[in-house]
Amino acid sequence: YVEKMIELGQTKKGLKRLGALNLSTDYLQATGKYLKGRAYVLRDDITDNDIKAKKLFEKSLQYLRSSTEFDALNLEASCYNQLAQISYYYNDFNKAVEYTDLGIAAHNKKAEKRYLIYSLLMNKVVYCNKLGHYDSAAKILDDLWKQIDKINHTDVIANMHDIQAEIYIKSGMYSKAIKLAERGL
Repeated sequence: YVEKMIELGQTKKGLKRLGALNLSTDYLQATGKYLKGRAYVLRDDITDNDIKAKKLFEKSLQYLRSSTEFDALNLEASCYNQLAQISYYYNDFNKAVEYTDLGIAAHNKKAEKRYLIYSLLMNKVVYCNKLGHYDSAAKILDDLWKQIDKINHTDVIANMHDIQAEIYIKSGMYSKAIKLAERGL
């Protein structure tokens, strides 16, 4: 419930509810730190929110390492995904790829947020593209296109169309780019 509040932009209410909870285990502490980090990422009224969020995601990972519970929420992969996105915003694309690879390795198909793997892979395409690693980006993107029927995440699908259209434009395939962009819309 708290996660939904935060994701829907009710960060202050979500943080208040989160503060009232008894987070007695390492896994619950990890969950709390992750949710607080997400709130910082989503809030506009906090200065240095990315730095604070980064520290919270790192703290969440520390609690996860101490926890003996199954990572039912894919928190580890989620933390690495958030750290990668923060690195991306600071133009540290190599670190973004590194965190994304850690997130991909940590992702558990049997846990919740199974869709997260597609976000991680699509983000890796974006980061590799920024680094000029076009072959790596194209290979991952090709693999994603083969799985498009399994991807139930609008942002991932929109990004797939966007990046593929960009590749077509760079290759001079303008009519293909236009058709793909229209299909993406």
